[in-house]
Amino acid sequence: MIKWEGPGIVVSEGWPSWSFVLKAANCKRIFTLAKFRSAKVKEEFKATGLGETLVGSVEELCKSAAEYDKLLVFCQGSEEFAES
Repeated sequence: MIKWEGPGIVVSEGWPSWSFVLKAANCKRIFTLAKFRSAKVKEEFKATGLGETLVGSVEELCKSAAEYDKLLVFCQGSEEFAES
């Protein structure tokens, strides 16, 4: 079993499934930045219990994660999304 207690970042083009993986791996602090297909899908994610991990922008993500020395970062999506 993977056990990562440090903070993790998920940047996702759609549904941020890696946030659930990090939670299952006992990650103590998760930051999720996602481009949801619709407001309804975003609300569904918020209802999962991981909604509190959402950050609203890259700037907010950088500010929130700046206090940590080591981070695990997952970029989830198309190659075009990852390069942007």
